[in-house]
Amino acid sequence: MVLEDWQDRASEHASQPGRSPDARSGPADRVLFAVITQRLDNEHGLDVSDVEVVVRDAEVTLNGTVKRKPDKRRIEDVADIDGVRNVQNNLRVRDSAHWTFL
Repeated sequence: MVLEDWQDRASEHASQPGRSPDARSGPADRVLFAVITQRLDNEHGLDVSDVEVVVRDAEVTLNGTVKRKPDKRRIEDVADIDGVRNVQNNLRVRDSAHWTFL
């Protein structure tokens, strides 16, 4: 299955008859979610197995844990796409079981 471009889906949604004039413009939350999760899956070397992505009113919340501190920022950058108003990064670095001091 090929994921359609979110802009195509958003324009289809915007052209639907009976759409409320008060509805926000831009892609639907489910489209943003699909694009973000696909982009995260395509990131090589990035473990997102413990990452939850929530999209509500074009705001993304990232919950869960990551292996390394740079992964937090990288995931946030991947999630910050056109159509997203804000990314709330609640990711935490997993505690290391052992410490080694040299």
